[in-house]
Amino acid sequence: MADTYVGKPIGVSNLTWFPLTADPAEGKATYGTAVKLSRLIEVTLDPQFVEGLLESDNSIEDQISLLQSVDVTINASQLTDAIRANLLGHTMDSTGGMLVKPTDAPQLGALAFKALLSKETGTDKHVYIVLYKGRFREFSETFSTVEKGTVKYQTHTGLKGTFVARDSDGHIMYRMREDSAGASSTKASAWFTSPQEYTPPSPPSPPSP
Repeated sequence: MADTYVGKPIGVSNLTWFPLTADPAEGKATYGTAVKLSRLIEVTLDPQFVEGLLESDNSIEDQISLLQSVDVTINASQLTDAIRANLLGHTMDSTGGMLVKPTDAPQLGALAFKALLSKETGTDKHVYIVLYKGRFREFSETFSTVEKGTVKYQTHTGLKGTFVARDSDGHIMYRMREDSAGASSTKASAWFTSPQEYTPPSPPSPPSP
């Protein structure tokens, strides 16, 4: 029997930010209006773990790895100063300038994007990803001269952030592939309007009398 074709990520787009307005330990996290950050070149997700190892009787008795956070590195086409100030806690003035101070506090929020999947036939399908609670930090920039006979685009590379579990429910990240059984078209269409949430499975039906 022939294998079923499985799409592979071949593109990425729609880098979107949702400011986190509340994350109560008892309650529900809430977010502000979605903000498109930039055209997207690349995103790297790097899970971070806390690990434990118990050795006894000259062997490993027990081992555990717990996901603690997800480090995110973004290569973006270009963040405007207004977007950058909002994301990193800097200040814009009335003349269009951006002030950077050592006391600037980056904003907490959720980050969403989608990755295009390869296909054999049919309509495009994507992997949708959202990380619920994190913040970014200031990044390095390189400016270089115009060289004869070529144009070198100087993009914003290496924007780094760390995303952790929400206080309200312990959720770190949620993702959905459109080629998964039961994938929700409603969630896909709303992915960049508000952070989409996990849907618990329906309880089993009671046995017949």
